[in-house]
Amino acid sequence: MEDLNLIHKAGAILLKKAKHYRHNYLLTQITRRVLKAQNALGNQNLMQFLKWKYTDEHILERCGEIYPVVVFPAPDNQIQSPDSVLLSLERNKPGDSALWSGDAKYRELQYLLVGSIQDRLTFTMKQLVTGPQLGLKCELGTYFKSLDTCDSLGWEILNEAIRLIGSDVKTFKKFDKQLLLRSLVHKQVRNPVYSGNYRSAAIGISTLIAYKEKDNFFLWLKKRSPKGAVGASLFHVIPSCMFQPVTLYLDEEFSVTHNVYREYLEEIFNKPELEEHESDWRYFYADARMKYLQHLIDTNEAKLYLSGVAVNLLNLRPEICTVLLIRSEEWYKKYTQHSFNEERFHFNGEWAELSTENPDLTCGRIPYKTTDEEIMKNVPLQVSNMIPSGAAAFWLGIDVLRQVL
Repeated sequence: MEDLNLIHKAGAILLKKAKHYRHNYLLTQITRRVLKAQNALGNQNLMQFLKWKYTDEHILERCGEIYPVVVFPAPDNQIQSPDSVLLSLERNKPGDSALWSGDAKYRELQYLLVGSIQDRLTFTMKQLVTGPQLGLKCELGTYFKSLDTCDSLGWEILNEAIRLIGSDVKTFKKFDKQLLLRSLVHKQVRNPVYSGNYRSAAIGISTLIAYKEKDNFFLWLKKRSPKGAVGASLFHVIPSCMFQPVTLYLDEEFSVTHNVYREYLEEIFNKPELEEHESDWRYFYADARMKYLQHLIDTNEAKLYLSGVAVNLLNLRPEICTVLLIRSEEWYKKYTQHSFNEERFHFNGEWAELSTENPDLTCGRIPYKTTDEEIMKNVPLQVSNMIPSGAAAFWLGIDVLRQVL
């Protein structure tokens, strides 16, 4: 009997080890697949296809780089007011009959790689308006619906791009037919760049930080964590986030400025996300780092600008782009040289790990220059290195900085 118990225990240990090795093997295979798909960002035929497919749109191009994103720069009269881009909010979510069910494969992949994802409410695009005021008419959606109906499109096109080996119209038409999910969306929506119909087009917010040090301005690009699906280890502006409420106060949280402030603390200082059942939508405004930033803004030593709206052509999701300009030299000094280590920059787990002594170790600490060519020298701004929405926020931000500096 004792021998039998030992055999059972040994069997349980072996089974546990087998599951562990199988899990690690599966993660390795998935990671390889993700990297293979992500390499499609370097396929110039794919960028030319998107220019052909969305021929009437203003696709971002800088210094010979074609980024898979349409950009709408903020008009001069809106630059000073980031929340002016929000035109309306319908508080009711569209019924399931109004939405395409999408494809859950990408969401399942994301779950396997990250381990835990939450299906929170999101603010989504109902319509993008470009004039006379640039803005978004919004409604409510969910994160899972966005993954299934938008991010699945990006996963599909990057996986299929390996077959795109030419750049003539005949090749493009053939490739277009292979994109089954995208074809379904285009069949139902005349122009998904401007309409969020048929899908849950969750809005993102990406912010370029420009700060002053020793009489010079520098720009931040951060390398994302290697964990996750498409976008892992690519460069992005920081902070960047989903535009979403985290309390029940929808109207109060329907604000670009509010969401940027929240992510500023979470991503740059690793402030924990909201505690469950938090009832106060201003729960982070008492944080000393938030108060310091607001002090800089109140004394004209910092300002948040609207730089525009972008639509990622891979996943057909919109992005609100902003610039946080910090003119005070004390800001960077304060959070890199503080005597208490916990008061320094601490980037959260969405970003690649950094040395606390050198927060720019995996950061593109880019000197601000007056020409694109000077900025492009020796920095990771190639389309193959960047999140599309991050590229849009970076270059639209540069254009605003050239107006205000």
